[in-house]
Amino acid sequence: MKGFREECLLILRGVGVLHRLSPWNLLAKCVRSVCNAAQPFVSLYLSAAVIDALAASAPRKTVFLLAGAALASNLFLVLLSKAMDTVNYRKWNQFYLRYNFSIGERAQELPYDRIEDVGTHLMIKNIDDAMKIGNYGLIKLHSRIPLLMEHFLRVCFALGFILSAILQKAAEPQTPLQRCANSWWADGLLILLILLSALACMFANKRIALRSYDHLGRLSKSNRIFDYYLNHYLDSHRAGKDIRLYRQDRLILDEIEQVSRRSTRIVDHMNKGIFQNSCWILITNFLLLFYIYLYIGLKSMTGVFPAGGIVKYSGGVLQFASAFSEMMDAFSQLRANTPYLRNYFQFLDLPSAGQKSGRRQAPSGGSCRIEVRHVSFCYPGREEYVLQDVSFTLEPGEKTAIVGRNGSGKTTMIKLLCRLYDPTEGEILCNGVDIREYDVRAYRALLGVVFQDFRLFSFTLGQNVAASVEVDREKAEACLVKAGLGDWLRREKRGLDTWLRKDFDENGVEISGGEAQKAALARALYKNAPLIILDEPTAALDPIAEAEIYEKFSEIVGGRTSVFISHRLSSCRFCDRILVFADHTLSQYGSHEELLAERNGCYAALWNAQAQYYG
Repeated sequence: MKGFREECLLILRGVGVLHRLSPWNLLAKCVRSVCNAAQPFVSLYLSAAVIDALAASAPRKTVFLLAGAALASNLFLVLLSKAMDTVNYRKWNQFYLRYNFSIGERAQELPYDRIEDVGTHLMIKNIDDAMKIGNYGLIKLHSRIPLLMEHFLRVCFALGFILSAILQKAAEPQTPLQRCANSWWADGLLILLILLSALACMFANKRIALRSYDHLGRLSKSNRIFDYYLNHYLDSHRAGKDIRLYRQDRLILDEIEQVSRRSTRIVDHMNKGIFQNSCWILITNFLLLFYIYLYIGLKSMTGVFPAGGIVKYSGGVLQFASAFSEMMDAFSQLRANTPYLRNYFQFLDLPSAGQKSGRRQAPSGGSCRIEVRHVSFCYPGREEYVLQDVSFTLEPGEKTAIVGRNGSGKTTMIKLLCRLYDPTEGEILCNGVDIREYDVRAYRALLGVVFQDFRLFSFTLGQNVAASVEVDREKAEACLVKAGLGDWLRREKRGLDTWLRKDFDENGVEISGGEAQKAALARALYKNAPLIILDEPTAALDPIAEAEIYEKFSEIVGGRTSVFISHRLSSCRFCDRILVFADHTLSQYGSHEELLAERNGCYAALWNAQAQYYG
């Protein structure tokens, strides 16, 4: 009972979200459901009235009025239903976009540690798979709620017809046939068969829903593998080179073939179970219909109701049999959909307060002094520290390099400076104020960052640099020239309007890794932040382009505070100070010459290891 109550609450919450995302869409579908439910019963009622009028030799005018009412009412209901279909078609795209956007928007609101967490990735992937593979989640709710409403109304209308048939009795039944047709045991048997048919539908549909959920869960794993190979390999031009050079096509196709065979076995087994349970529904419905026709026929033969009643009541019972089965099927599908709804709402309910945002606004004046005091850090859910007792200062206008071996904590330190994470111990100050006291968005506005794993998107070059639809063209061009893309910009006819990649524009440009890195640097400069952080900013550049960046580095960053991470120690010589990370802490700091003088230090060892290849 507790589980059923939880399922109902999830469905009700989902209906609330549907209404919020696209109220007119849901309203249109509900109005359409009312029209579809009412139409067959209006037809049955008025058709029976026309037949009874003809049988009673009623005036032609009466017959024509009844026939006209039947046609007009059916026409009205059909037209209204079609009008609601039109509204639904127009609003469906709006709902689908808002649904997807709500997932992306929620992901952006989560703390960064949630985004890096594997569990969050799987949660988002499951929501996406449920939507694409079987239209589960809110998509299923969007289609099944109006359907459930339609079949429920059909059941209610049909029960009204059946109750009317039961209550009509012969005034004084004389013959055994009349007594049989008007007996309470005949009525009781009808009610008993209706209940048995209903229970059979409930039981069979529940088994179908449970079996389908179990098999679809296994099927989604196979579909995920197929989707991975299709989107990341076979349908991706970026993987085409490796596939051709290493003849991976046979390997991939063999794997897809095995996945396809497993999927086929799962689908066959699922359909076998659905067929068996559907047979029980058909058998019970057949018994019910057989008795209904016998019951209605006997009552008509004994004159309980006129000939039109046969059409009306037998049609009502037929509607009940099909509507109840379909209603239970829709309800079973809604119940089977609740695990997907639960997953969706668990994602929406993830706490946003992983990082507290203060109320202070960003410091004014165009410069900031960063002080790191005894900072230690370990990632959420882990016990080992990635950084331990790190302290240093970034003075306004100072150029600082951070070096060290892989895994020494360099990039983690940058994440802390960007407030993607908060220190486990210690504090980071900006102009003497703990950065946790600043509004997180206002603080991040102070930072222009190029991460090692930066991303450019399939927008125009100008939009990528401005990170906005609106582009200050003069400013964007100046930043691209500073970053070393001036010649490329002049070479391209469309300039800032050049689309990157061919995802949305067949004339889009596939830029090289070095050009992409320069564009990312231009994006950081366009932000005009007082603190510039560059993580391996020249890793994809050729030696000449790298030398140009270093020669112009002071010009590029201007008088702003800058932090520069690199594995190429020769590139750090232009910096005012070098911070050396080793064994998860800050082991050395000073100028290039000072650090080389410490012959037993980590920096000297790294320098000599690289210098021997250039001797």
